[in-house]
Amino acid sequence: MFYVYEHIRKDTLTPFYIGKGKDRRAKSLAGRSSYWRNVVNKAGGYEIKYLAEDIDEEFAFLLEIEAIDAYRKRGMNLVNLTNGGDGSSGYKYSPETIQKIAEKNRGLKRSDDSKEKMSAAKRGRKLPEETKEKMSAAKKGKPPNNTGKVYKMKQPFTAEHRLKMSLGRRGRKMSPESSLKKSLATKGVPKSEETRMRMKLAQSSPEARAKQSERMKAIRAMQKLQKQPAELTHNLSLTAA
Repeated sequence: MFYVYEHIRKDTLTPFYIGKGKDRRAKSLAGRSSYWRNVVNKAGGYEIKYLAEDIDEEFAFLLEIEAIDAYRKRGMNLVNLTNGGDGSSGYKYSPETIQKIAEKNRGLKRSDDSKEKMSAAKRGRKLPEETKEKMSAAKKGKPPNNTGKVYKMKQPFTAEHRLKMSLGRRGRKMSPESSLKKSLATKGVPKSEETRMRMKLAQSSPEARAKQSERMKAIRAMQKLQKQPAELTHNLSLTAA
């Protein structure tokens, strides 16, 4: 049988965590997040209060969700990374429970603090090889999520921004594996008639060549400024005098 519990700060006697478990889970320190540990350290410890005992797991999940929702509506700052109803011990939800959990989480907008807690909890976590293989198999044969999407820049990059991007990539060497993957990914991919036309116009149009020439001049000028900023400033001050 399961239970639902809350952890209470020793300094303020306010709840800071709601959980569901069985056996010694409420007293266990294993698997606690860094945020949970920070609160316990600052509060000088914690106390345990059981909200319900000797209940089945499905009811424990629902009660955990309801308790977290009620406490947060009252303005309590819980360190729970989710809204509850997860972390099951091999249990399979009934369709009714799945629907209730989905309705509770639908349309929920997490705060920046909650997002940071969830991100920190996952940071550095390595997926087991079995999980990676399952994820890979699930995506095989499916088109990428961005298929058919057209991305447009709000405004073109300035010459200074392009120079910074160029300097940031300078010196980077692609590994042989990455080079091979990139080559295989583009090899044999036919270009659309529109793409070929654009490439042809970009190479043959005097206006396009003039624009490219201007861009290169601007980049070279920026590179010169980067190399000799002090000398240039000195020369300008002499000219102004």
